[in-house]
Amino acid sequence: MAEFMFGVHVGESRLPLRRRRVRERAAKELSLTWVEIREPTGKWKSWFAGPNRGHPFDADLQRDCTRLVEHLEEVSDG
Repeated sequence: MAEFMFGVHVGESRLPLRRRRVRERAAKELSLTWVEIREPTGKWKSWFAGPNRGHPFDADLQRDCTRLVEHLEEVSDG
């Protein structure tokens, strides 16, 4: 089965540790994989990956993950 990849972030530097931990926790809670790599160009890239089940399941998964990440970031800020 193919993977559904979403939430891609590309940057010159790695995400801050707090944000990486939030994404790792969200991935674990939703049975996803959170991937972070450094490309040969030196840029950092990260994304979530999960099973590709097609629409509307993929859209629902992305929405649920985004909401969970936002919630966890709010809680970790407070």
